[in-house]
Amino acid sequence: MEDAELGRVPVRLYRPRAPPAGPRAAAIFLHGGGWVYGSFDTYEDICRYIARKSESVVVSVGYHLAPEHKYPAAYEDCLNATIHFMKNIEHYGVDPANVIVCGDSAGGNLAAAVCQTLAGRSDLPKLRAQILIYPGLQALDFNLPSYQQNRGVPLLYREHAAFFALQYLNGHALHMQEVLEGSHVPPDLRLKYGKWLSPDNIPKKFKGRILEKTGLCSQITFGRYVRQGRKLRVDPKLFIQDLQFNKVPVRVYQPKAASDGQRRGIIFFHGGGWMFGSLDTYEKVCRYLSRESESVVVSVQYRLAPEHKYPAAYEDCLNATIHFMKNIEHYGVDPANVIVCGDSAGGNLAAAVCQTLTGRSDLPKLRAQILIYPGLQALDFNLPSYHQNRGVPLLFRERAAFFALQYLNGHALHMQEVLEGSHIPPDLRLKYRKWVSPDNIPEKFKVRGVKPLRPTDFVAEVYETVKRFCEPNLCPLLAEDAVVHQLPESFILTCEYDVLRDDGLLYKKRLEDNGVPVTWYHLEDGFHGIISLYDYCGFSFPSGKRGLDSVVNFLKSL
Repeated sequence: MEDAELGRVPVRLYRPRAPPAGPRAAAIFLHGGGWVYGSFDTYEDICRYIARKSESVVVSVGYHLAPEHKYPAAYEDCLNATIHFMKNIEHYGVDPANVIVCGDSAGGNLAAAVCQTLAGRSDLPKLRAQILIYPGLQALDFNLPSYQQNRGVPLLYREHAAFFALQYLNGHALHMQEVLEGSHVPPDLRLKYGKWLSPDNIPKKFKGRILEKTGLCSQITFGRYVRQGRKLRVDPKLFIQDLQFNKVPVRVYQPKAASDGQRRGIIFFHGGGWMFGSLDTYEKVCRYLSRESESVVVSVQYRLAPEHKYPAAYEDCLNATIHFMKNIEHYGVDPANVIVCGDSAGGNLAAAVCQTLTGRSDLPKLRAQILIYPGLQALDFNLPSYHQNRGVPLLFRERAAFFALQYLNGHALHMQEVLEGSHIPPDLRLKYRKWVSPDNIPEKFKVRGVKPLRPTDFVAEVYETVKRFCEPNLCPLLAEDAVVHQLPESFILTCEYDVLRDDGLLYKKRLEDNGVPVTWYHLEDGFHGIISLYDYCGFSFPSGKRGLDSVVNFLKSL
């Protein structure tokens, strides 16, 4: 195995050590990653496996990545590396009649393009074959059956597919919504390419929900499986046990070190759009919070949508919190120092639980709430941050509405009307405008890519299906001032590159207007979900680590 350059393109060569009976086959491997990610190292195991099992020479190509290097940079690198290899093939003990190009995902796209280009070359050996592993081969129609069927299935969402294509083409994802809707292709070209790009050319058996048809599992179950975290080793600094609080599964983290007195308690609600997430996926985050803040952490496994619609998740979080506070002496926790905490959908649940408990005189008062890029309303998906960050992973604008509808109704019908804002009656929109309005967002957050809003007509039938969006237990930003002014000290973390940024900013203003002390931490280079990626496969984003440490510092200050 060696690193080299072919035509000034970095490559990694894999050659079996065993002596061959004759010239070997060769596979030129072009890695996936949406033209934006991927490297020699991420595909090391795969390339080694192919070389060993097929007894072939494998050439892994390190092409330039977007957005720094736009199309056709990646294509040209792959083409040049392939040509250079084929012109110097005798140096590698390879049969010139047995060279294959191979790639997965974006690499499959590049392999197909290289293969087509070389088909017309008479000065080079003919390629023996092309191997295309789930390739992305067009960007004209993101509404083919598979895009609709699998729009919410990891690891590649429908929006991600368009996002990556635009990053590769232009170095940015402007106009992503128009591309998803298909308004980027002229009618004459759509007609021209319709003979090749049409659902009519797809067998009927592929026009249902594939995972369900095969009997493997539901698409949502598959998504949860993919997100599931790996089991971690025993932590020498923590006692960790799985329990049930009022029939709700929880995981309790308790520091082993002796304490001078009672510890603080943190009740943690995980994110995941109310549909995904588990005790395991947030294991590293909860361990970190417990160790670094020397606190008892209770991670709550609430029921997930769409199987369990609103208010199931809220009720589970509320019931687990009440149980903990009623039995707090068993955990060595100071009843005056209990904090609710959550990220994303978990931040929504933490805010809702905190509001509900303000009126309870039979329980200790919560000391604080920690809301990490929370989603707090579903009335307006056209706030500045929704437009500025509509194409920024990990949470697209369309996906935010999709999750809210799944939580509310168990399906995402009327998503387009919700995105356009036609689901809220004019009188309610006027009522809540004092709290949910771009006017309440500081001007410095409106300078980047904000579009003027187009008025939409109210659709009464849609409102009837989503009117519970106006309930504060679902959308805490809509709570009355009489509730908000009773809330405890609050910590809000927002990210600049997050559709939910403005939800956090609007709630910050509401809290401050009602005299509630707020500590605000804004990650200028952060994106949605960055905290949950802490120590992900041994890697952490520096800004995510800063955000997590800001939470720890706030906890220590209480």
